[in-house]
Amino acid sequence: MNLKGLTIGTFLFLIGTILLPASAQNSSAPPLSEDWLYVGGSGPGNYTNIQDAIDDSSDGDTIFVYNGTYVGYVIINKAITLVGQEKNTTIIVGYFAYTISIITDSVHMSGFTIYNNATRGEGVRIDSSYNIITNTIIDIPNDRIRLYGHHNTFSGNIIKNTYLYISGDDNIVTNNVFSNEYHNPFIDDMYGIYLMDCWDNIISNNSFYNSGVFISLENICDNLVIDNIVNAKPLIYFSNQSNLVVDDPAGQIILVNCTNITIQNQEIKNTTVGVQIVQSNACRIFSNTFMGNHYGICLNGWNNSIFINSITNNYYGIDLSGHDNVIYMNTLLMNRDGMYLDDTDNNTLLDNTITGNEKSLLLDFGSDSNDIFNNMVQNNTEAIQISGDNNHIEGNIITHNNDHGILLISSDNNEIKNNIITGNNGNGLLFSNCHYNIIIKNTITNQSHDGINLLGDDASISENVLSMNTKNGIKIRGNNASISDNTITFNTGDGIILQGEQNNISNNTITNNYNGVSVLNSKSTIITQNMVSENNESGLCFNASEYCIISGNRISENKQGLYLLASGNNTVVHNIFKKNTRHAFFMNCRNCWDQNYWGRPRILPKIIFGKKIIQNEWIVPLIDFDWHPAIKP
Repeated sequence: MNLKGLTIGTFLFLIGTILLPASAQNSSAPPLSEDWLYVGGSGPGNYTNIQDAIDDSSDGDTIFVYNGTYVGYVIINKAITLVGQEKNTTIIVGYFAYTISIITDSVHMSGFTIYNNATRGEGVRIDSSYNIITNTIIDIPNDRIRLYGHHNTFSGNIIKNTYLYISGDDNIVTNNVFSNEYHNPFIDDMYGIYLMDCWDNIISNNSFYNSGVFISLENICDNLVIDNIVNAKPLIYFSNQSNLVVDDPAGQIILVNCTNITIQNQEIKNTTVGVQIVQSNACRIFSNTFMGNHYGICLNGWNNSIFINSITNNYYGIDLSGHDNVIYMNTLLMNRDGMYLDDTDNNTLLDNTITGNEKSLLLDFGSDSNDIFNNMVQNNTEAIQISGDNNHIEGNIITHNNDHGILLISSDNNEIKNNIITGNNGNGLLFSNCHYNIIIKNTITNQSHDGINLLGDDASISENVLSMNTKNGIKIRGNNASISDNTITFNTGDGIILQGEQNNISNNTITNNYNGVSVLNSKSTIITQNMVSENNESGLCFNASEYCIISGNRISENKQGLYLLASGNNTVVHNIFKKNTRHAFFMNCRNCWDQNYWGRPRILPKIIFGKKIIQNEWIVPLIDFDWHPAIKP
């Protein structure tokens, strides 16, 4: 395309359309030709609305619109020239769906204000090609301008409180002003130009205020972006470049298919995205400040590093996709999302401070095998949320967040190790539909709900400290869990509450809770070698559970050592009962007792008392026997 020829042609077109019809409503106006139609004004035969004039026009005609406000959507389905008398005072107001829809090729339009605040549909749609839109104000809050066609020219316009969505090729967007007057990164998209699956467009000499350029990562594209300004600083756009350092002040930085670019010492505020890296590798972003943007950093690539940045008051602090990137020693403060990882793997998040955000750290579905080490996550509305698999979360301090410490949803085979999780206004760890997770050597204290609340199977929970949580130390609904070698103390609810089949509780110290262990509606649970003492109610409490083995536990100084309600066919063997107010009691069930120590040496069988309630009214005493009580512990 000959850009110089196009520019001269556009200039002559503007002069002609402004001067020729200007006097058509007074006595000296030239006679109307069959190629010119008029809307508004006082001339005889002028149309009162724009759509009627379009409907009566033919390809090649010109429609001149006098100053005024014209309400209603406009469909341009003829190859016409549509000219407003003066752009500030010739106003088209939409009230439903789109305001302007151009569905045929070779339309020239200029000299209007286009306004729509109905928030339904799109403000402007251009579904055709070879159109020219110029010298027009488009103010459509909460909507957008959709450019789907090819070889269009969008020049000399003022775009306010909306953005240009381009999904066509070979368009020219030049000398426009894009501004977002209601700038709020938490509620506004703040896009100026949004590029989606489009190629070889020329975006040049535009000025952006509180907005900028963004490339969709759904269908990544490449275009020519040159000589644009963002908030009075250059928009830097590199494509297929390598081995550069960017340290001169920039309003926005975009890298596409680049290698080994260093971005440093920038202060980028109030734009669409401070730095966007698209399909690039070995780039470094360090020692920068990103504030008040929709995205602080949007990174799609591999082997990149983001470190020692201050990222504050953005909608997304860091949005990450790709693999094998390193993010370390950054401060993420008061963003909507501190870090958002989308379908990305093998990244390392290390030594970051994430505080005061609405969502601190989110690993969405497909975000697998990432390492999250030694981060400080505090005072966020939501702490860490994970929906990926095989992630390693170790050494983090997760404290005083207004929700759960870590929430895992449909997330399998993760290792959560050596974290300090304290003072959160939810569960310390909450698992929903998760399997094969390992939880080891964490300190989980002072949560306002459970220390660990797990829905799922095959969990391994070992060597953790769970204390002073408002509800339970550990709550599990699932099968095949292994709970071992934990210290579970001073929780307001139960130390462990368990529901499922074939779970194993062993070698734990469980003291000073309401019940030590509660087993509900379970089968084939094994409880062995635990220290269960000084709990306020029962050391071990079974309800509607059967075929369980209770073996080798030390059960002491509880109000009730072992309580079995409607729980039959269980085996109680080789346990030590000492200094409980009542060692054991059962109701509506029968079980097998053997070789337990009952607080003192015994030669004769030990009688265990229980009762049976018939029809919710009659109480019948029952007794079981430990026929071979232990003589010594």
